[in-house]
Amino acid sequence: MNPGLKYLWLACIAMAGVCLAQTTRPTTLPATAPATQPAIPDARIEGFIRELSADDWQTRQKAQDALVQYGLDIRPRLSIVLRETRDEEARTRIEAALRQIEENRTTGASLITLHMKAAKPGQVFAEISRQASAQLRPSPVNLWESKSFPAIDIDIDRQPFWQAIGEICNKFGVAPQNNMAMEMVIGDRNAGPKLWGEAPSVISGPFLVVCGYINRSHSIDLNQAKNVRRSCTVQFMIYPEPKMRVLQGTHSVRIEEAVDEKGNSLAIPGLPPDMGFNTNTWPWNMSASLMPQGNTGQKIARLRGSGRFIIQTRSEQAEIGEVQNARGVTKIVAGKRFMLKEVRKQGNQYVAMITLYRAGWSPNEWNYMMYPQQTFRMVDARGVPLMRLGNGSSGGGPDQMDIDIQFQRQNWNGTENAGEPVKLFWEVPVETKEINVPFEFTDLPLP
Repeated sequence: MNPGLKYLWLACIAMAGVCLAQTTRPTTLPATAPATQPAIPDARIEGFIRELSADDWQTRQKAQDALVQYGLDIRPRLSIVLRETRDEEARTRIEAALRQIEENRTTGASLITLHMKAAKPGQVFAEISRQASAQLRPSPVNLWESKSFPAIDIDIDRQPFWQAIGEICNKFGVAPQNNMAMEMVIGDRNAGPKLWGEAPSVISGPFLVVCGYINRSHSIDLNQAKNVRRSCTVQFMIYPEPKMRVLQGTHSVRIEEAVDEKGNSLAIPGLPPDMGFNTNTWPWNMSASLMPQGNTGQKIARLRGSGRFIIQTRSEQAEIGEVQNARGVTKIVAGKRFMLKEVRKQGNQYVAMITLYRAGWSPNEWNYMMYPQQTFRMVDARGVPLMRLGNGSSGGGPDQMDIDIQFQRQNWNGTENAGEPVKLFWEVPVETKEINVPFEFTDLPLP
């Protein structure tokens, strides 16, 4: 496990949004770029661009792949070359690289490059937010001003998001924390519980896969004393990058190989590859069933598997302003309709009373609404989201769903995170993509 990852504490907060518009996830980008931008070695980039016209295809392909790794920052330069070049091979490969960069922005791994001297956390996390296409807010919102953080030197090149975030958090003494919502926030490392501590983890594209628990059991049917039943369940927590919105994931992982240190197979013959999709909350919980034998060893020498997810790649959003005074306001997004009946203040909480109408939803799309609170966000005048606590059903029928969603200004630890609510956003997925997340663990202990 990467030393920087062991301090990760993860969770999410309600997302800030934009007004009714067609958009590609994510929509929460920093309002301004930080003063220090990542250093891009222009000479190397120009060399890769020249190699797009090389004689052998291997060189051309390596150059294209290398350019993709520079991510969003290289798009302006590639666009200029695309307009100016007369080489058809170069044009084709630049177009392919730009398409891949755009795809990576929503469903691929964010590669982080930071070259900073004596940097403070606010500046660093603003730059990570820009490169990762997601706003990493401090919690509480005045965290960077509330205490003295060290100024650190950072020199990393195109590290996967999860590796970079672990390393940076470790240096500043902060960590992603459980804020009981849908975005990752950064807080003091000592202010919240660790979610997995020393558990082994691997990075798979934009996902961090953590192997959290292994349960092994034996049972005997005393009517048939030789009939010993053995089972083993491995539990995983899977964390998408904060730029992503995962709509559904499989219940179980697909096991491709599971062997102990003796070479014995632990895979269950004939087991279905997965058990269908589940609508869940972030992070994602998946399990794997194994079948140990009487001569099984003391550890899982190698465990290869994968999970499947449905990712939102494009969405539309609606906005309602002055929410505390709104009554019976209806909005239509991508052919779907909802009504905000009212927002009631109850002590320190704000309850949004909402009706969702089923017309316009396909059966599978309506399944995304199993947890409808995930699609709503309430923010203050600065755009800071209130903490979303959950929802309850208040009625409905075959044609509509009535829900009450609770928000509060305070964090889980009682500190104030947001001001009075001003706007309510509803985000509806209009394009999705199914992706596979492979992973491999070695030398896992068997109890």
